[in-house]
Formats: sequence, structure tokens, C-alpha cells
Amino acid sequence: MAKNTEYREVRGKMGLFGWVWRILLLLWQVAMIAWFVSATAAVAPMIEKGNDAQSAGAALGLGLGWMFILIFWAAGTVILGLFVLLTRRTRAMVPVGPGG
Repeated sequence: MAKNTEYREVRGKMGLFGWVWRILLLLWQVAMIAWFVSATAAVAPMIEKGNDAQSAGAALGLGLGWMFILIFWAAGTVILGLFVLLTRRTRAMVPVGPGG
């Protein structure tokens, strides 16, 4: 006769460092979005109001700036994300019910 054991997932409490890393990751994302938007807003008038050469130069500079921001954003997210994963809550499957 097979056992009919039910399991329930039990999660532990998150520690202080877990909360700190999650908050830092969230603040990092907000800061990178703000940096991206402010860089775009600073260069947009140069693209619109300049002559052809100035607009092309500003667009090229904006593209290079976006690339730098995105690489920096991804690198910081990976580093902070690893710390978030390392400090996550513990999980365990606990048998409950008959046969457990």
C-alpha cells in the first residue's frame, strides 16, 4: 500500500542582511532609471535644435551614453542580485497529514 503523504512548504524568516540587499537592489534600479531618463532629457534638446552635424553628434553621443549606462546597470544588477540570492529565505518541504 502506497503512502499518501502531503507536503507543505515552510519558509524561514529573512534576516537583516537579506532585507538590506533587497533594498539596495531596489534603490539601484531606481537610480539607474533616473540616470537613464536624465541623460536622455539632457541630450534631447541638442538633437532637436542643432543643425545636421550637431544632431548627428548628439545622437551618437546619446547612443554611446545609453550603452555605457546599460552595461553599468547590468553589472550592478548582477552583483547585487547575487547577494540577494545568497541571503534569501530558507525553504523546506515538511510532510504533514497521514503517513508523515
